[in-house]
Amino acid sequence: MFARKEKYVIERDALVDGRVLSLFEMQLLRGKVYVSPLDDETASGIERLSKCPDVKIEFASDLDSSAKAVALTRAKKAVLLKLSKELNAEKLRRKGMRVVDIDALFERFVPHFKPGDETVVRIVKKGKGQDEGVGYFSNGIKVVVEEGAEHINRYLEVVIKGVVNTPAGRMVFARPKYRS
Repeated sequence: MFARKEKYVIERDALVDGRVLSLFEMQLLRGKVYVSPLDDETASGIERLSKCPDVKIEFASDLDSSAKAVALTRAKKAVLLKLSKELNAEKLRRKGMRVVDIDALFERFVPHFKPGDETVVRIVKKGKGQDEGVGYFSNGIKVVVEEGAEHINRYLEVVIKGVVNTPAGRMVFARPKYRS
C-alpha cells in the first residue's frame, strides 16, 4: 500500500482533518483518490491533494455518509482512509476490506512515556504553577516541568512523572533529572 500506486477512498472526515493529506504530500501514498465534491469544508484538502505528484483526483458524489464510503471502496476495490468513529476498521478488515484508520496510524507515531522514562525537552516559557516550566516535543505534546522555570530557552534532561490524556491532546509531567 505504501509508495505504490493504489486507489483510495478518503472519507469526508479524513479529508477535512488533513493528516491523511500529509501521507500523499510525502509520497507515501500515490494513485487515484476518490473524494467528496468540492465545498467550503473540503476545498483546502482538495487543493493540497491537487499539488501532490502521482495523485489523480476523482470526485464521488456518493461519499456523504460512512456507509456510502464503504460501498464505493468495495466497488472500486480501493483502500478506505477513514477517521469516522462509526466505522470499525477491524470489523471491515475481517470482511476483506483494506482500511487505514487515520487516528490509529498517527497514534503509533506519538511517543509513549511512562513514569521513570528519561528524555530531553526545551523549556520555552513559564508554567502556571510556581517554578514550572513548559516545553513541547516536536509533535506538539506539551511537557510541564516542575522546577523548570529557571531553564527557559534551554534544553533540559527530565524524568517523566506522569502522562495525562486530555481532550486537547496528551500532556506530560516531568521533573529535572538533575536538581540544582
